Parts: sequence; C-alpha cells; structure tokens
Amino acid sequence: MLGAVMLQRGQFDEAIVLISGALQTRPDSFHALCDAGFAFLLAHRMDEAVQHYGKALAIQSDDIDARFQRGNALAALGRFDEALTDYDRSIALKPDFADALANRGKAALALNRVDEAIANLERALVIRPDFVEALHDLGRALAAQQRYDEAVVCFDGVLAFHPNAYDALNDRGNAFRAMGRHDAAIASYDAAILVSPEDPALYYNRGAMRLALNLAERAIEDFDKALTIKPDYVKALVARGHACIDVKRYSDAAESYSQAYSHDPNVPFLIGYLANARAHVCDWSDYEGTVHRIMEGTRSGRPVCVPFAFGPSIQRCGDKSRVGDSARTPGSG
Repeated sequence: MLGAVMLQRGQFDEAIVLISGALQTRPDSFHALCDAGFAFLLAHRMDEAVQHYGKALAIQSDDIDARFQRGNALAALGRFDEALTDYDRSIALKPDFADALANRGKAALALNRVDEAIANLERALVIRPDFVEALHDLGRALAAQQRYDEAVVCFDGVLAFHPNAYDALNDRGNAFRAMGRHDAAIASYDAAILVSPEDPALYYNRGAMRLALNLAERAIEDFDKALTIKPDYVKALVARGHACIDVKRYSDAAESYSQAYSHDPNVPFLIGYLANARAHVCDWSDYEGTVHRIMEGTRSGRPVCVPFAFGPSIQRCGDKSRVGDSARTPGSG
C-alpha cells in the first residue's frame, strides 16, 4: 500500500524498494508484481518492468493492463514485434482500447508497417476524437507515405489543441518542406524554435531548408547554433560542411567534415567530401591515409566518394603551387 502511495507521489525509487520488499514475502502476488512493473516502467528501467509484468502475466495471462504496460515497456526497448503481440492481446480483450490501438500504431510505424499504423491510429481516433497523441502519430504516418497535405491537417489539429507543441511545429515544417512550401516550412521551424530554443534538431532542420534555398550563410548560422547545443551532431557537421563549400569556405568545410568523420567515419561519401574540401586549399594532411581509405571503401562497395569529386580542385591547387603558393604537396613533411 505504501509503495502505491510513493508511486502516486512520483517517488519511483522509494516505491521500488517498498514493493520489492513486499515481493520478498509474497513473490507470487499479482498486484505487487504489477505495481513493481509499473514502478520500473516509470523509472525508465524497462528490462525490469518487462520481467515483472511477465511474472504477473504468468499468474493472470489475460489481464488487460499488464499486457498493455508490458507492451509499452517492450516498445521503449525497441522490441516492437513483441510489443505488437501484447497490444494485440489487449485489443482482443478490449476492442475499444484507444490507448492500445494508438500505441500499436506507433509500434507498427517504427517497423515501417505504415498501412497498419494508419489503420490503428484512425481507429483510435474514431473511439476518442480528441486523442492528440494519436492525431500527431497519424500525421507522421501519413507523411511517411508522402501524403503531406493530409499530414499537415493532422499537425494543424494537434496545434489547435496545443499551439506550443514544438514537435508538431517541427513535423509540420518538414511536411511543408517536402511539399515545396519553403516559406511555410521556415515559419514553422521559427515557431518551434521560439518554443524550444535548446533543441538542436530544430536549428538543423531550418538550416537544411535554408541551404536548399541557397541561403548558405544563414544555414551556417543555424548549423552553428545546433552544434553549440550538441557538438557531436554529425548531420549538422556534414551539412555545415556542405554550406561552407557553397560559399567557398573550404577550410571551414574541411574542419566540419573532419569533425563529423571523427564521430562517425561511416557516413556515406564523407571521406570524399573531406578530401575534396582539403584539396581546394591544398591541404595534404593525411593524404596517403585518405586515399587508402577511399580505395578500400571503393573496393568493398561502400559509398565513400562521389566520382570525379576532387580532380578539378587538385588541378587548381597545382596551378597555384607553380606560382609560388606555399601549400604543402603530397609526400612533403
């Protein structure tokens, strides 16, 4: 009983200690096992939540809430196929269980089973028309099918309930971008940033939109902001490199690509981008190693370098060196 009180107060660790103590004296208590599973779920200790709900379901296999909550813990662990099984059983026991339908839709979407996801989410919304989370996930599922007009309607519906839902603003911006509605996309990203100014993904998305509009300097500002918040944000580092290339800031581009490579050397074409940027400024640091990695990647079939990406820049560098440029050449110390 006291453990349940602690749960209601949000004191999850204390609740776990108390409920675990109760389970030592009554290890087959269905309700204590469910309380423990819920406490572990709220404490984000998902493996232990799955374990305790599993023991509870071994006692009462058709308990709807235990099935549903174990499904939630499994989904949080990325075990979506197993989560679907629990959601299916919950829905079979209670066909109008809107939460189970919505969470099943989200798990199906994570598995790229988009038609299933849409069917589940639409059914949840028939049961509960004001189910904002389901409406948002339906928008994401529709966007995954490139049904952007319908997705925007869903995101607008979310924003009608919660005008400051920055994730809906961001998703709407992404949909507008895919539709070619660039001004609307940037306006949505702007609004999202006002609500959540410490989310690096929002700056990255706005920067990517600006880069696509050939606003490279403005894009660099956004990527810099994203990287101030999250210095190891590989996508932002690579995109910043592209933007720097567009405005002929080749040294800056090389630095961005180099940082990205240090965090994730498996980004497609990244080593080629880095070699290209360095060649533009006659930077031959690690030249032999770079060529070796490009050749090895090419032989293994990995996308490491865009064909003919840096041949012209090497020629330009050679021209400069012949007129007294102080750049290093391959093999020099």
